Amino acid sequence: MKTVKDTSWSSKITDTLPWQYGLSSRDRRAVYRSKAIGRKAVHLIQGQYLEYTFCVRKETKVQVSNIRLSNDSLHDEYVIEIDGNVFGYFQTGTQTGSGAAWNDNHSSGQVGQPMDLGAGSHKVKLTTVFSDQRGDEVDFITLDVDDRNLDEMGFYCDKFSSDDIYTGQRRT
Repeated sequence: MKTVKDTSWSSKITDTLPWQYGLSSRDRRAVYRSKAIGRKAVHLIQGQYLEYTFCVRKETKVQVSNIRLSNDSLHDEYVIEIDGNVFGYFQTGTQTGSGAAWNDNHSSGQVGQPMDLGAGSHKVKLTTVFSDQRGDEVDFITLDVDDRNLDEMGFYCDKFSSDDIYTGQRRT
C-alpha cells in the first residue's frame, strides 16, 4: 500500500510493510484475521521480533507513523529499531473480549521522532520486550519516507521477496 501525501516535509511516500507475507503458510504465527491486511496477522510473544529490509535512494527522513496490531489481554511493550539503533518504544492497551478482541485492530500512532538515514538499505526491527502469555498480533507497520521520487520498487530495494522479512526469537 503506497500513498503520497503533502506534509510539513513537503511530500513523502508512505509504505505499509505487511509482516505476514514473509511467513510460510505452515508458520503457526501467521493467524487468520478478517480485518487484517491480507487477512492474516503475525502473533508475537515476549522476546520475538519481526525484521524487514527497505531502501532509500538518498539521505532522507524516515518516520514510523503507525503500527497496527490487536490484543486480547493485558498490555504489551515493544521497541522499534532501525539499523540496530532504538527508534522508539510503545505500549499496547489492555483489551479483553474473550477472544473477540483479536480482530479489533488498534494503531500505535507515531513511534519515535523522524530519523535521518543515508542512501542504501536499512533494517527495521520490531521486538516484543514484554508480554503476557497471549502476546499480540501485528498486522502492519507504516514508514513515512521524505522522498517524492522514491517509488515502491525502490523502497523494496528493487525487489520484493518474502526472504526479506525475518521473524525470530531475541537472544538474551
